[in-house]
Amino acid sequence: MSGADDVLRFTLQDAEGNPHDYVVELHDGREGRPVATRLKVIAASAGISLVAGKTDAIARLVDLVDDALVSQILAHTTRDGKPLTRDGGLSAEYAKAYRGNYQEADGVLWRAVEANGFFGSSPALKSTKLGQMWTRILARLESTSALPSEPASSGEESEPVSTGG
Repeated sequence: MSGADDVLRFTLQDAEGNPHDYVVELHDGREGRPVATRLKVIAASAGISLVAGKTDAIARLVDLVDDALVSQILAHTTRDGKPLTRDGGLSAEYAKAYRGNYQEADGVLWRAVEANGFFGSSPALKSTKLGQMWTRILARLESTSALPSEPASSGEESEPVSTGG
């Protein structure tokens, strides 16, 4: 990496509203080009157009991306200083962090794809309705003001709930 423009730093909230700091280092051309090509091939084979204005293109594509490709996309990404990949695959940190927390997982994946420009220029992607929707979702996830407040304590212990077992 050669400069500050090669690193993206941002914060996303998990499903419980806790903030997590991310660092995405951009792929170099040798790594990034094959990832971009693979994403485009997957899109083309599924009949997904990546032309600006197609509102469901990325949403449909996300459903087709396997763990191997996710690990390539997130190869230079950390969450709270811990790498999301290890030895060419997804790390134990990834598995733990995103259990029941798929909105944050999709958020970091989207940000890494966008930062690396795997679908071409970011302005073209952002101009789509889906890109604008993701921008709003990410803004909400990044906003620390969106953290839920702690419920007021009544001072009483709650009764355990029986599951009938």
